[in-house]
Amino acid sequence: MRRLMANVYIARVLFLIIVVFNFALPLYSTKRFNTFILQFVIEGLWLYGILSQSGYFKIPVSDDLDNTVHYEFNIPFLAVGLLRIVETGYFYLTKRDVMNWKVFLTLVVMDVVFTAFLLVDKSHYYFESGDS
Repeated sequence: MRRLMANVYIARVLFLIIVVFNFALPLYSTKRFNTFILQFVIEGLWLYGILSQSGYFKIPVSDDLDNTVHYEFNIPFLAVGLLRIVETGYFYLTKRDVMNWKVFLTLVVMDVVFTAFLLVDKSHYYFESGDS
């Protein structure tokens, strides 16, 4: 049980690091601190992913004959990936000269690492409930 909960704690720490990096690192070289509206949406999606991993949002995947239901949690990697692509297009078309691409690339790599961690964690367990 302790080993299972370690992944949840590691995911929460990674989530907090992603949140701090998204809001503390400057995306533009002309300002110290700034945010973009899609960063709030992405953080909301990662919050959903963390809450889903903790069991708050789960979807049923099978209903066995012994009155138990198996559930999985969702990982919003597709939505986050699409939003990062939209951000890249927006920054490339409008803010190319003042964009801090190293910071943006760091945020994308952190999203990929966090997604990989959640996918590996998802492959190790599932939620189950039964009628008594």
